[in-house]
Amino acid sequence: MTMSDALIPWAMMGLAVIATFVWRMLGLALADRLASHKLLFDWVNTVAYAMVAGLMVRIIFFPTNITAEAPMLDRLAAFGVALLVWWLRGKSQIQGLAAGIVVFALLTVGRKYGFLP
Repeated sequence: MTMSDALIPWAMMGLAVIATFVWRMLGLALADRLASHKLLFDWVNTVAYAMVAGLMVRIIFFPTNITAEAPMLDRLAAFGVALLVWWLRGKSQIQGLAAGIVVFALLTVGRKYGFLP
């Protein structure tokens, strides 16, 4: 593998980052000019929440790749703890996410090393 072959994935990722930030900056520049209380924005917001909920259900009940190796109980427990922490901590997404990751990691490690059945 030559040096240029090794740099191609990094260059592609750099272009993707630049393209993403261009659209974000355009959105930021136009955000003040849009009336966000319109029906269209309510619909877009509802669709976005529905997509996130659908992805969560898919990951928990129909996992792919390495997530499929984890028992359903572990996935449900991690999600339940994440949801509970999110709710108890004033809807803090970071704290809920961190709690779910920690619970899932502890259950996975516990099963791998024989601490859990």
